[in-house]
Amino acid sequence: MADTPASHQDFTDADDAGAVQRQVARMVADAMRDAGLTVEIGDYGGFASAEVLGGDGRRVIAVPLYDWDPEDDDARDGCWEYAVRDCDGELLPLPDDDEWWGCPDIWHVAHVGLRLGEGIDGLTEAMSIAGELLGWKPAVAAAGTGRVFPGQSATDYAVDPYPGTRPVGSWVIDQDERCWPVVPDEAMPSGWAVVAAPNSRVCLDTWLTGQGAAPLAGRVPVLSYGSNACPGKVLANMTPLPAVNLACEMEGLASVRCTGGAPVTLASVPKHTETAVVTMATPADLRVLDVVEGRRGGWYTLQTLHTGRVVLENGARVPRPAAYVGARPERHPLLVDGRPVPRTLAAVPSGEGHTGDATVPEPIGDTVPVPEYPSPGECIPAVFVYGTLMPGRTRWHLIADQVTSEPWPARIFGDLRDTGYGYPALTAAADRKAPGVLCSFPPETMTGILTVLDQVEGTAGGLFSRHPRNIGGVLGWVYLADKCAGTGTAIDAW
Repeated sequence: MADTPASHQDFTDADDAGAVQRQVARMVADAMRDAGLTVEIGDYGGFASAEVLGGDGRRVIAVPLYDWDPEDDDARDGCWEYAVRDCDGELLPLPDDDEWWGCPDIWHVAHVGLRLGEGIDGLTEAMSIAGELLGWKPAVAAAGTGRVFPGQSATDYAVDPYPGTRPVGSWVIDQDERCWPVVPDEAMPSGWAVVAAPNSRVCLDTWLTGQGAAPLAGRVPVLSYGSNACPGKVLANMTPLPAVNLACEMEGLASVRCTGGAPVTLASVPKHTETAVVTMATPADLRVLDVVEGRRGGWYTLQTLHTGRVVLENGARVPRPAAYVGARPERHPLLVDGRPVPRTLAAVPSGEGHTGDATVPEPIGDTVPVPEYPSPGECIPAVFVYGTLMPGRTRWHLIADQVTSEPWPARIFGDLRDTGYGYPALTAAADRKAPGVLCSFPPETMTGILTVLDQVEGTAGGLFSRHPRNIGGVLGWVYLADKCAGTGTAIDAW
């Protein structure tokens, strides 16, 4: 939410001050919901209020523009009031007997008018005050109904019954075992933002670096379709923190029941769609998952998938995600009339026969030998080029012999500039797009190719940095400017 003042004309569906006030309250509620909170619209003396539900039934409420006059040239003086409502709907006085303007029911005031970002910050402040004085905590959304809220404990998500409870959307867990929502954001170099507060975002890679952890470029995308999509299970696994899990949809794949009962395995199920997460795993994460999944004991194999589609929340398809797939007979798919049974079905359907222990599952990926792991490049074997590496340009020869198919034109969000040094530079931006081509390579060659390109782009010296980004609906690598960011003249194409 921008902190610059909006004008009365910005609210095109509002005809008067009351309509503007109600619309602003709805916008506040939407922003808080995006941060994973449970919010309802209420009434506060004839004004609309955005009311954040607490776990004990009490609500922290924001009342935008309580005394705002649209005819007043100085709209910034519009007052926002904040209060706390008890379970019975009555307003609670401040416990310390403090009061605003002789009114003990007002917990906080902000004179911010139409500066919505500052108004939302005021609501966050009121929530903090309620937490300190009343022990108030936001309500935890029921599994599958909402995102995590900023700072929510991962232990709020129960591991049992299997497969545990899951939040909606993408999320991270920090080193203090707290969850933070993650949302797609093209203005960030990583393409993702951690929502630190309802009105505060930070680039996911910056957040990871601040935690002393590897950025996305150093992580392998692993499809988590069972209990590993539960924040509580991430802790139970003793996964190194921070942990990164990006929401996705599986298409043509399903978590299916095993012949030996819980847990589940992964199988090809045409026309099936199911939500899951992609765990962006470091080598240390993978070593933990090997133990959890019994990889060395042959319970599950680690595969790079060539079946189905895995599409992230930002719309990017992961070309070759890794996944742990059942290998022992007890972890083979339970078949009913020859078809696997998705976990999402409430009950096992009746049929002529339940089989699976003697049936070898249809291959859905390439098995990675123990104790090896796929590299990030093997899972994302595509690079977006927009300058000297494009076909026919001066450095095309460095990759031309390795490209597996005709490069296809694509556009990526970003600010493209001519640096004046014989090459262009692209920085993250949400309001512009830059053209280029997406080149695909044999997965087994990607480590070498990326090593060469990292040298060409000067990543060690901080000239450019490499990121996995959404490129025309496909996850691919792109080099964004670091030291040279903003250098030169803005251009539409190189």
